[in-house]
Amino acid sequence: MLLTSHLDIVYALTGPPQVRIEVKPNSVEISPKGQMEVLVVARNPIAEELHDVRLSWFSDAGVTVSPESPKSNVLVPYGTLAWLLRLSQADSIPTPGTVYLRIGYTWQRKNGVGEVPCLSLASLNVKARKLNASEQVAEIQLKTALTELMEHRPGIVYLLITNISDVSIKVTKIEANMPIFLKCTLPELKGEVSIAPREIRAFQIKIEATEAVQPGVHMLLFEAKFEWKKSGREWTGNAIASHEVQVGVLGESELLTAVGVPSFLLLPGFLMVLTFALLWRVVEPRTDFPLKAKAGEFWLVAITLSLLTALMYPVVTGWQGVARNYLKGYGLSDVMSVWFSSIIFSAGAYFVLVTGIGRGVKLYRRWDEERRTPSATDTPINVLRKLHRQNLGLILDRVNVKIEGEFHRAYLLQPREQNQQRIWVGPNIIVHWQAGDFAELKQKVDYQLGLQRSANDLANLLEEGQRRDILEARWKPMKQLTRPYEVNASELSPVQPPTNIVEQE
Repeated sequence: MLLTSHLDIVYALTGPPQVRIEVKPNSVEISPKGQMEVLVVARNPIAEELHDVRLSWFSDAGVTVSPESPKSNVLVPYGTLAWLLRLSQADSIPTPGTVYLRIGYTWQRKNGVGEVPCLSLASLNVKARKLNASEQVAEIQLKTALTELMEHRPGIVYLLITNISDVSIKVTKIEANMPIFLKCTLPELKGEVSIAPREIRAFQIKIEATEAVQPGVHMLLFEAKFEWKKSGREWTGNAIASHEVQVGVLGESELLTAVGVPSFLLLPGFLMVLTFALLWRVVEPRTDFPLKAKAGEFWLVAITLSLLTALMYPVVTGWQGVARNYLKGYGLSDVMSVWFSSIIFSAGAYFVLVTGIGRGVKLYRRWDEERRTPSATDTPINVLRKLHRQNLGLILDRVNVKIEGEFHRAYLLQPREQNQQRIWVGPNIIVHWQAGDFAELKQKVDYQLGLQRSANDLANLLEEGQRRDILEARWKPMKQLTRPYEVNASELSPVQPPTNIVEQE
């Protein structure tokens, strides 16, 4: 009793009693998943009851605190109260800091003066748990002989996952990231695939190229996601492996190498010009093609046609149902379509431009030649018109020509040209007037003959006169020479001077 009284005197002199706070453990590490439990104990150092005992806190750490409070809030003499705190990570990224603990209580002084509110403080150090790196848990590798990937020729890639840790891991998902024109068949993970420590699991992945690819080197990325348990907590991680593969179109490289074209983009124009040149040499006109192979002019035309083809290809394929653009991607079907359509289009253009137009030009030239060249059946009026078409007038050169063994003095109905073998000659044209008064028409004819006007204008006047039965235009009989006649140009001898072929009677 004497000891107790002595302590009361001490407390009365020194102030309220200080509750001692113990935190077990006083430092914790928080993991992304799961909770950490901390025990907070309050000890009463005096022989009196402390009432309204309560625990509160505040923190600068990224944690959430969930307490489990004791049933009583009275701290008996020399007794204890305990709180169980469950700490969990509040944010996606752990934030270290301190949790400051406060235990408040009231003390009733023995002298009856009243209750005294009291407060004791403690702290809990929170650390961010060092995560186990995925590289320390599992390794991922790609094993494959796949270097080239083409349409209709799929490849196989083996994904090897090695558990290098001392706990089992579970593979939860395998994902692939690659260009959209490549597709893969990933393994089916029924549930979760478990891999024991130091064990290796292989997963087969099938890679295929679609109908429209972008040729070149492309990257394949594979990601494996897994999880494991350690120290009573769950952990997750992932690993990524990559592989480069050359993507191409079946047969394209060999085809371009064979024809000597550096790019598929230039193939259409090259084929068009080459097909045109082949038909030019073999069919018609069977001469050397003006554009020499792969010369500057050749590539100018070929590149222009290739660019036009690239613009028209989506339009033409769109007419067939689905528009395709080989500037964005192409496959074997596009190569075949471009190859055959270029050849067919060029052949069609050849037959239209060269054969069709060429024959048309020949027919025109033949028709024009017939319109200009005299014939044995021509009337005098027809010959006058043909003289006009040859830019000849009525004053024509005369020659001596031998016909059926006799010499005749004839008019040249064609201009004489160097190295000409055959030439047309003819007798005079006689204009015979019928009886009557036709002064007006005769005056016009005299006017044309006198001033050497157009032979065609004279032909029109003579045609009008014959239609009105005013006159008759006929050939003047000159022995055997009674019509236009074709003779050897080498047998002619000139006669001077030139005279008018037309006479009136």
